[in-house]
Amino acid sequence: MSATGSSPRRALVMAGGLGRRLRPHSRVLPKPLMLVRGVPLLDIIIGQLAAQAFDEVVISLGHLGDLVRSYCDSRGDWGVAVSYLHEDTPQGTAGALRELPGFHEPVLVVNGDLLTDIDFARLLDDHRRSGALLTIAACEQHHDVPFGVVEFGPDHRLVRFREKPRLRHWVSTGIYAVSPAVRDVMPASGPVGFDEVVRRLTEGGEAPRVHPHEGLWMDLARVEAFDRAEELAARLVAGLPPTGGRP
Repeated sequence: MSATGSSPRRALVMAGGLGRRLRPHSRVLPKPLMLVRGVPLLDIIIGQLAAQAFDEVVISLGHLGDLVRSYCDSRGDWGVAVSYLHEDTPQGTAGALRELPGFHEPVLVVNGDLLTDIDFARLLDDHRRSGALLTIAACEQHHDVPFGVVEFGPDHRLVRFREKPRLRHWVSTGIYAVSPAVRDVMPASGPVGFDEVVRRLTEGGEAPRVHPHEGLWMDLARVEAFDRAEELAARLVAGLPPTGGRP
């Protein structure tokens, strides 16, 4: 049972992606084992989950999965039970949920190539209380346009002019809380992404819930992101117990 006395907290960490945007590095090293400040991403994520009283972490393996499994087996105790789910062929960002053993209660799904200070436990607990089938953790991002932006109508008359605007959007963080009934809208086989799941839920009148996260989040799907991740990683690692597990 979780520290709150409610149903056990489980997390599915997606560690099987091909890492195309990180090539050539990802040809020999899976994304979750890439280092930030000398620490594999997977260590940071699982350490956070353990520190937040999760009871089990399931690692979805695919590309270079043997390396991930070998590392985890040699790593020692994280302070949380760890098991594995093997994908023989890529199943998309949501497909692993079809094969997740014991999926009878809501679970947290986390991409294995991100850094964040989100409260994973609160996200999952809030999802349970909401009754939603899917909750998407979202973070506000901005994009500075280096030019003046013009908007005009069908008659080519200017409607609006903005000089070098900063555009803001709420984006999906790759972190979700998912209820078992989500599988009912998924195809029986083949790759399926969360974008498809969201579309099907919305069309069926079960629009997902959004969990706004106003803290830190960083997607490490590109090589250049690792340089920017050093400071955030240092803060996250400093907040974990020495073993990476529960205090």
